Order: sequence, then structure tokens, then C-alpha cells
Amino acid sequence: MVFGRLFTRATAVPLMAALAITMTACSSSSPKASPGASTTTSPSATGTITTAWPADITSLDPANLSTNEDHELSRNIYQTLELPAFKTQSDGSLNFDGANVTPYLASSWTIGTDSITYHIRQGVKFYGTDDTLTANDVKFSLDRIFSTPGAGDLEANGLQSPDDIHVVDDQTLEIDFKTTAGTPTPVTPTLMAIFDQHYTGIVDQKLVAPHETPSDPTGAMWLRSNPAGTGPYYIAQRTPGSDIVLKAVPNAWTPTPDYQEVDIRITTGSVTSLLQQGGINFGEYGMTNQQVDTLAKSGLTVDWEDTGNFDMFAITSGPADQVGPLANPTVRQAIAYALPYDEVLKNIIFGRGERDESIVSPTAPEYTPAWSMYSTDLSKSMALMTQAGNPKINVPLYYLQGDVDQTNTAILIQANLKQIGITTTLTPETQAGLFDVVDARSSPA
Repeated sequence: MVFGRLFTRATAVPLMAALAITMTACSSSSPKASPGASTTTSPSATGTITTAWPADITSLDPANLSTNEDHELSRNIYQTLELPAFKTQSDGSLNFDGANVTPYLASSWTIGTDSITYHIRQGVKFYGTDDTLTANDVKFSLDRIFSTPGAGDLEANGLQSPDDIHVVDDQTLEIDFKTTAGTPTPVTPTLMAIFDQHYTGIVDQKLVAPHETPSDPTGAMWLRSNPAGTGPYYIAQRTPGSDIVLKAVPNAWTPTPDYQEVDIRITTGSVTSLLQQGGINFGEYGMTNQQVDTLAKSGLTVDWEDTGNFDMFAITSGPADQVGPLANPTVRQAIAYALPYDEVLKNIIFGRGERDESIVSPTAPEYTPAWSMYSTDLSKSMALMTQAGNPKINVPLYYLQGDVDQTNTAILIQANLKQIGITTTLTPETQAGLFDVVDARSSPA
């Protein structure tokens, strides 16, 4: 079983961290396990955000990222064809407008029956070079994803091969979509939205291509520590394991950010203490929801927005000769009735989230509230286990290493499953390790 994150639709400064930094009027702190909460002190008058991360980044390659810190930095130094569309809320904050998207490096697009033609924005420069963005850079960037973990998302959404990505001219790119069986498939909002994802960040082909080798055909090793993006920020300073300084790209095609500089300190200390003492004015990671709740009670402002981000609990299924009793749907239903939904919302998320009833956002056209049938009902769960023959089950329960909220949630799940006769071994994993666990149980990966 994998607790990749749990069944709650939490609240957050969106994963689009570049927008959170460049467009908000105040600095904020949002704990990863409740990605909607944010805690604020006053930002500096010089337009500088100072924050602290509990871990350094692992890579600058937008197609090969592992951690939330990786994702956030990538969002700030790379740009994608599209952005998620946002709506202004009553308090002036921004929130996702369902699955809708808006132009970014693509200035516009034309949707065909089973294709999208992107019109690439003119005059966009890759930072630190004289290289101008073209459709060839876009194709190069999307092609290399097929050698990365993002390939599965592309294929599942209808982009099966680099051969389906066509450069029409310097400013025009056409992408054809089909099923894995080769049947043309229509363009849906979900399919379009893959081109606003972090791993589709566009890199400079002229910078990256010279570093491709037979053992590293996508130049991933070079990109691990070298940026090749269009902004809206650039890395002005980096000391691995110590600090990262971002500055706004001068004369960029995008509006000038509210914050010209972002100072990121890498620390093993308490982010909560740094906020309380005024050492930083923006906190994002390294805090539990309980700590955020404490910060709110101490007078710091906690801002949060509902988003489509959710935590997920996954049960391995398949033929009985591969997964044993978990192949039985009655057993899986018993597990669903045993999960401590309300207890997690109350004691782990502290009310800044809600039950999710589908694997997609309620605003997505594919939304079906299939999970609404389940609630915590141990009596019903035990009855289902009896119906299934009370099989002996002893499985690992994977969750994110070092994440206190996930650890506490896993403990709650373990206790409830024990009551219905299922033994679990708590198994913390790195983010990359969790991906490996899921991929090993997926076909295709």
C-alpha cells in the first residue's frame, strides 16, 4: 500500500510557486502536507522575500524533478506553453479556475479534432544568452520527456511519441493525439492541461544539446546543475546545501514581479522558529499543520486557498498470484471503510482541507464522486473482511520520509487496519523512492 498522500483536498498556495511569489502582496508560509495554508509576517520594504527550505534541490532539470523544492524552483526559472487559469477571490487572492488554462510561452493555440497547433510567443529570450525561443526548443523539450518519468503522463493523456510533435515553422508547433492503440483521440481540458505541468518547462536546445552523450542522450546530467530557461527569475547565487538567491529577469517579456529578489536559506533548523523570530518573512516547507495552527494562534496571518491538490492512499491491485488477497475487491472495500478520514481532517490537517471524492478536481469534466460511498465504518469493514474469508494480510505501508503529517497519518491508518486484521509495516521512503514503488506496480510505469 502506498500513502502517496491521503484522500484530502487540501488548501494551498498553488504549486505554481512562481505566481505565488510574483503576484501576491504579502509573503506567506504553506506547509507541504496542507498545501493551502500560509503564514505571514511583513515582507521587507525592498521587495525581497526571505524564506527557508529544510532541503536543497536535487535537480534543475524540469523533466527530472523529485521534490516540492525542485518543482518550485523549476517554476521560477522555467516557463511552460500554458499556465493554469486563475480566478480572483473575494479577498483578492487567486485560485485555480478548474482545469482551464491560459497562454504563457504559447501566445495562442488552435484546437483541431485530435490535435493542438501552438503559436509560440515571439521575442522571448533564454536568460543569459542571445538565444530566442522557437518551436524547435519546444519540440526538443517535449521530446526529451519520453526518456523521463513524465513519459507515462504524456502517453496516458494521448501523446504517444516524439513523432507526434511537429515543427511547422519557427513559431508554430503541432501536436497530434491518439490512444495507445493508435486511434486519434479528441483534445480534452485534462489533455491540454498537461502542457502547464512543471515537467513540460521549455529548455534552450542550443545550450543543452552540446551536453548530450551516448550515456546521457537528453543532457540530464548537465541540466541537473545548470539552468537553461526563460524566467521569470534567474539564479543569481547558489551554494549547494546552503543558499539560493533568485532575482527577477531584467527586461523580461512578463510583468515585473512584486518581489525583485528571493533569498532561500537551506536549513536543518526549525522553520517555525525562524518565522516567530522574524529571521524569515515567508515559510513554505518544513512545518506540520499543527505548527501552522500554533503560528496562527500566536498572531501570524495564515492565508489559504482551496486547490485541486490532494493526498492519495493507493492500494496495490492485480491478479491474485501477484498481490494475494488484495486482488479481492471486497478486501479493498473493507480497507476503504477502515480509513480514518475525519480524524485526519481534524487532527492532522486542522480543518484546512476536505474529503476528496475523485482522483480529479471537481471542476474537471471527468469528475465522478465515486468515493463518496465510503466513510469510516469499522463494523462494516470487519463484516466485509469476514465475507472475504478473513485473509491474513501483512503488507508495507509506504509514505514520505521525514514528513511528520504523513507519518502521523500513516500511524492512524495502521491502527485502523489492525482492527480489521490487516498488519502493515510502516515504510518511509524518499519522494523518488515513492515514485519507484508506484512505477514498479504500474503497467506501463
